[in-house]
Amino acid sequence: EVCRSGMLHVRPSEEPHANEFDPNGSRILIVDLPLQPALEDRRIRRVLGRATVIRDGVVRSLADELLWELHHRDQASDLAIEGLVFALLASLVRATSAARASLGDAPITNRLDLAREFIDAHFARALPLAEIAAVAGLHPSSLARAFKRRYEVTPWQYQRRRQIDWVKAELVRGDRPISAIAHEAGFSDHSHLTRAFRVAEGVAAARGLPGQLPRLRRR
Repeated sequence: EVCRSGMLHVRPSEEPHANEFDPNGSRILIVDLPLQPALEDRRIRRVLGRATVIRDGVVRSLADELLWELHHRDQASDLAIEGLVFALLASLVRATSAARASLGDAPITNRLDLAREFIDAHFARALPLAEIAAVAGLHPSSLARAFKRRYEVTPWQYQRRRQIDWVKAELVRGDRPISAIAHEAGFSDHSHLTRAFRVAEGVAAARGLPGQLPRLRRR
């Protein structure tokens, strides 16, 4: 999963996960909350109880302030840091509550459309199911079942098809190395793309004219 500037990842305690960072380097801030007293509040438990990705200007601003306090310690730092952590938690609660409220009682088809559009916009990076589900306002398992029923593919399969479609369009252009196309589409290297392309299309990825490239099969 690629961690980008301004993203805030919430991970439940002891949940296995892996992250990928920008090759140009990244600066991260990890806030490890103690079980007490924060988790006594059900609102905080709800926020921290499932994997979530937040993109909120207030949350990012508070995280920046917290980072500054950690690097400029004085006699009031402990108070400032504790206050910023609780302000950060409050903003997380508000951000996630606002996302849920904006969806309200939206029909499941609307939520699935949100999930599909999110994949369309971000198909070139790793998309954990939990992140897609958060956008749609659904539990990950509920999203997976409903998505498969409506589109006849899983979210991961849909994303892979979007990647392959994009690669095919770039190959038709024929003006860039396949390795560069593979990287931009979210594949680790040319070999990774070749394996995925062969599974989807039955042939290896190669430059060619539209008529020479088989169309992606859809159900």
